[in-house]
Amino acid sequence: MARTGPKLSPNPGKTARYYRRNKKARLKHRRTNRKINSTPQKRAYRRDLMRIRRKRKPGPQTDMSHKGGKIVAENRKANRRRGATQEKGKTMRRPPRRKRIRRLPSRPPGVKGPGPKKQIGRPVPPRPPRGPRPPRGPVRPPRPPRRPRPGGPRPPRPGFGRPTRPRPPRPPRPPRRRPPRRPVRPVRPVRPPRRRPPRRPPIRRRPPTRRRPPRRRR
Repeated sequence: MARTGPKLSPNPGKTARYYRRNKKARLKHRRTNRKINSTPQKRAYRRDLMRIRRKRKPGPQTDMSHKGGKIVAENRKANRRRGATQEKGKTMRRPPRRKRIRRLPSRPPGVKGPGPKKQIGRPVPPRPPRGPRPPRGPVRPPRPPRRPRPGGPRPPRPGFGRPTRPRPPRPPRPPRRRPPRRPVRPVRPVRPPRRRPPRRPPIRRRPPTRRRPPRRRR
C-alpha cells in the first residue's frame, strides 16, 4: 500500500531526521499539530493554497510560499525552515533551563523493592549533621503602657498643629452676576435655489481675412 500524504524528502533536515527515528516524539508532534491545524482559520488557509497548487502543479518537494504579497513556488525545506524560525523567535524563545541536582534516598539494607533511580547531574556530598542549637538570650519584657500626663494633654504650641486663634468669619460673597443673554435672531426662511438659464457656448466667428490686391501684369 502506497504511503498517503506528501512524499518524504530525500534530503531531510535535522528535525525530520529526529521525528523519523523517535516514534513517541513523532506521535506527540502529530497530536499537537492536529489541534492547531483543525481550526477554521488554518483550514481556510490550506484550502486557498491547495486551489493555487492544483492550478500551477508544482513538484512534490515544492511549496507555494507567501513572499512580498505574492504566492510563489519555493523549496519546501527552505519555506518551512523560515516559518519555523519566525515562530521560534516569537513564541518559543525561553530562558535555558537550569539542570536541577537532586539526591535520591538509598534503599536501607534488608528492604526489598526497586532500587534508587539514576542520579541526575553530579553527585552532591551529604550535609554534615547539625549540632545542638545555641540557647537564645533573655527575652525582653514588653514595655509598660505610658502613664497619663497630669493636668491633661499638653496644649498645642503656636504655629504648630491647629491654630490657637479662631479665624475671623469670611465676608459674604456677592451674588454671581450672569452675563446678559444675546437676543435670538429670527430664522430666515430657506429660499429655493435660483435657477439660471443654461449657458450657451459662444459662437466662434472666423476672423476676417485680409484680401490681397491683385498682381499687376508687367
